[in-house]
This record gives sequence, C-alpha cells and structure tokens, in this order.
Amino acid sequence: MYWAAVRGHKIVKISDSSADVRVITSSSDLEFWRKHKSNVPLVLDVVDGLLAEKSPFKDYLRAVSSSSKFGLSKMRSTQFSKLITEVAQKSNSVICSCREQSVEWNARGVRPHEILDFHEEFPEIPNPKRPSMETINLFWEGLPVTLNALSNLSGIFEDNKDKIYHLNLLTQKKSFKFKNRFVPISTSDLVTSQVKSTNLKFKVWDWSVANCAAIAQRSHLGVIPLSLSTGYHRLKAENRLLIMWRLGLNTLTSPLDSYSRVMKSADIDGICFTNSDWSEKHKTILNSEDLRLENLEKARSYLSQNHNREILLKKWDSVFESL
Repeated sequence: MYWAAVRGHKIVKISDSSADVRVITSSSDLEFWRKHKSNVPLVLDVVDGLLAEKSPFKDYLRAVSSSSKFGLSKMRSTQFSKLITEVAQKSNSVICSCREQSVEWNARGVRPHEILDFHEEFPEIPNPKRPSMETINLFWEGLPVTLNALSNLSGIFEDNKDKIYHLNLLTQKKSFKFKNRFVPISTSDLVTSQVKSTNLKFKVWDWSVANCAAIAQRSHLGVIPLSLSTGYHRLKAENRLLIMWRLGLNTLTSPLDSYSRVMKSADIDGICFTNSDWSEKHKTILNSEDLRLENLEKARSYLSQNHNREILLKKWDSVFESL
C-alpha cells in the first residue's frame, strides 16, 4: 500500500495476528468477512461503482463469480450489492473513489471516505511534440469490457471522410466475457464489431505504463466513450480522464457524472452527449493549437490543486485516525 510505505508502516499478511488494522477490497472473500468477528479494525476499500448495477441478474452473477474464486462452498444465492453492503456496514471504515459513489453508500447507511487512486506511476507530460495531423491519432486505454461503446465515436469518422484516423487501444489483446472470467474473446474482433469506417485503422497495444506514455506522445486526442446504460459504469470515478490529462492529452469523454463534474470544475468543454458532439468537438480541438494548450494548462492546474500526493496521504491519514 502506497500510504503505508510512505508513512513507514509495516505491511503483513491479513491473517497475521500482529496486524493493527486489516484492509480488504471488493475482490476479497466477502462471505468470510461478512461472518468474521474480530477486535482488529476492518477497512473496506471499494474502488468501483459496484452498487450501481441495475440488472438483478447481473448483480447475482457478480456474487457467484466473486465467491466462486474461493470455492463452491462460498457461493451464495444473493446479489453482490447486498453482500458488499453487509460487509461495509460491519466494517470500521469504508473507502470509495468519488462523490457519486459516496452518495450511493450514504443511501445504504454508510458514510465512506472518498479517496481516488493516485497515478504517480504515469509520467507528467506537459506538452509533447506530436506528429503531423496527416493521420489523426486517437488514444484509448482501459479494460476490454468498456470497448462496447466505441460505436459512439462513429460520428468522428463518418463526418470526416476526407481524413485518415488511427485509433491506438491500450488494453488486453485477449479477454473474457462474463466478469472477465468465462468465454475468451479477441479484442480486435470486438473493436471491428463496433467501428467499421473505411477511414479508420486501429492497433491494439499491450497495456503498460510505458506503452501508455509512449503512445500518448504520438497521439493527438484522448477519447473515453462509455455506455452509461450498462451496470456499474454509471458510477465509475474519473481515473481514466485524469490519467490522460497527466499524459498531456486533450480528452473527450461521454457524460459520465464524475467526468462531467471534473470537466466543469476545470472549465474544459470535453463532454460529448451525441455522435455529433464527438465530431464537432474533436474538430474544434484539433483545429486550434491555442485551445489545445489552454486545455492542457487547465488540466494541469486541476491536477495540481485537486489530485496530488499530499492530498492522497492526508485522506488516508484521516481514515486510520478515525478508527
């Protein structure tokens, strides 16, 4: 844990009887911790918007998938949101990633600490020299599960047939359906099923921090299209947007609540509600170097004031001081 290393605390196995506090996540054996009794304070760290799943069936599948990792005897006929809420209510402290997730926890009688991931592993690239726009290079990074919204970008390609686009995708080249565990699928096939424009080429790169930094410097624009009608994507935090800003990328996104909040706070017009928005706003940015530089300066200012090392450490300090 980053905080423990910086503050000089020793990290031990969670089963170690000498532990002063135990920190678990949504990937832990929640059924065990739901029943576990101990005088050692328990902190539950939930980084994703797992309470936002609208489909009871998918919520149930997530519980089955999560518990089956720890053996068939762990499987419960319940919804994941109910299981993790039970663990949260018995925990001494709960951590979530953003304001939007906090509201959902409050509705369940839990008052969490809001602590966003820190992205110090990604280099800060203020304004890299980019290639000419003879071919427009777009940057996308994330898990394959979010590729199902690439069709949102079709307006960019269809409205600008006179331009050539290259979409760089930093992700896994192979993934799985159903909670990323079952039925293997090809990432390239998934991309092809979403966008078929003749003026678009794409390449799937293995995700790594080094590749993200290198490809970002060759790219003209970052894009984060999301399908907001599907499950827990609705409560995703602003991590991907802040990573792209840190990498020196002007970025356009779907109107996720967290992205909209951050864009408004930074005073950047980067939210796209329609396919037409994607087309028009990407042209506005690419046609104005002054606007690109202004946006990057605003993005750096936002990161400096709202997402820095000291803010992160103080927030974690407050968690352990509250126990």
